[in-house]
Amino acid sequence: MLTLVDIDDLGSDLLKRLHEENVDTIEDDSDNISWLPDSSDLSDILLSDRLDGVLGLVQVRKGSLKLSVSDFSLTLDGSSLLFASLGDSIDLFGLDVCLSVLLIELLEKLVGGFSGSIEFSVLLF
Repeated sequence: MLTLVDIDDLGSDLLKRLHEENVDTIEDDSDNISWLPDSSDLSDILLSDRLDGVLGLVQVRKGSLKLSVSDFSLTLDGSSLLFASLGDSIDLFGLDVCLSVLLIELLEKLVGGFSGSIEFSVLLF
């Protein structure tokens, strides 16, 4: 007949055996787990390198496009500066003509004033 002590021993033996099986299962799983990340890490690295290559190429093209747009913008700025300076030159030429006309009118009045005073002086004497 089985006594309480025998049942206790059987229960503890069963628990020890289950514990050992769990430990063995965990060790086997950890071996499998430690092998998997190595290959997945390598594939992750390769995928990351490919993505970096593609993204780097996109960034290079984006930078090239920015430079092209900047160059086009500078060309437009240069041509607008050329037209502005041409317009300023025309305005300055117009100012020179106006000042020349005013100078001629001033000289005419000055000569007219001298001639009038000479005529006045001749009449008085």
